[in-house]
Amino acid sequence: TDKTALDYAAGRGYAEIVRILLDKGLDPNDSDLRGVTPLMWAAASGNVKTLQILLAHGAKADKVDDRGMTALKYAAEGKHEEVVTLLK
Repeated sequence: TDKTALDYAAGRGYAEIVRILLDKGLDPNDSDLRGVTPLMWAAASGNVKTLQILLAHGAKADKVDDRGMTALKYAAEGKHEEVVTLLK
């Protein structure tokens, strides 16, 4: 797999691990081979706190993956209303 530790932490809602990795210099806008970013993983899982940390560290909500999906679309697809509201 090409997922990074940041991708896994973001997708599973491990907010403090995400914060530590970002503080160590990992780029919140790096994407995997399909163009999926940590913000998209967090949005797809409905992880509000993780999403907020990523945004505070410069994650770009307008990035698009290989399917044309944004973090907002991932959140909407997962019916994560609070995340959708944060990303609008």
